[in-house]
Amino acid sequence: MPPNTAPPIHAVHPRVNPSIVQGTLESLRRLIAVWPCDVASGDAPAAMDRLLRQLRKALRAERQRGIAGHWAYDLARHAELLAAYRTLAAAHNAANLRQQPQTKEKRPRFNTRPLPDR
Repeated sequence: MPPNTAPPIHAVHPRVNPSIVQGTLESLRRLIAVWPCDVASGDAPAAMDRLLRQLRKALRAERQRGIAGHWAYDLARHAELLAAYRTLAAAHNAANLRQQPQTKEKRPRFNTRPLPDR
């Protein structure tokens, strides 16, 4: 791998290197319109949900520009948006897995309500 190239996004796990997540949060300022306080509170689940929602919206708009062949479409911006979204989504999912209990409730496989009499 060339020295100036970042590793592929699937090779970087947020639990292993939290500085990557922090760097991604800092790079959001040039990708989407976010307030500095939103980026600073990126560890909170509600703030992360809001950031992910904004990234999804920006990705959808950029994808539509690319499909339509619009002159303002930027492949590099699209790639950065996608990388930021994948990194933050992985960090958010890892945080949610740590917070949720590991035991699941057993749900009935089929509907167990009695049928109505006719």
